Amino acid sequence: STSTSSAASLSSSSSSLTSSSSTSSSSPSSPTQMANTIYWFRKALRLHDNPSLVQAIAGSGQVNPVFVLDPWFVRSGRVGTNRMQFLLQALEDVDESLRKMDSRLILLQGNPVEELPR
Repeated sequence: STSTSSAASLSSSSSSLTSSSSTSSSSPSSPTQMANTIYWFRKALRLHDNPSLVQAIAGSGQVNPVFVLDPWFVRSGRVGTNRMQFLLQALEDVDESLRKMDSRLILLQGNPVEELPR
């Protein structure tokens, strides 16, 4: 479970780009204005004990959590039926947890290099 301060920050937080970490997409125009952040979930599909998510929340005005389902991953032969089912369940769990904090997981499908800049 996520701490109350993290939950409050996430629901008010988000849009910079992070690969399970965070970078700023735009510079704040004033010291009191915080940047929005896109938090890219890759392998660490959890809200608790996630240092890069904590960093994204701390340094952002709003955090938009994103996961990109890359077709290469499926075609690479690295994922079987059970692993895919586990991944989909984990994504549903993350989304459910985020919705409890007035947020949601944005799920994209395609090459992350093409999908994330959209």
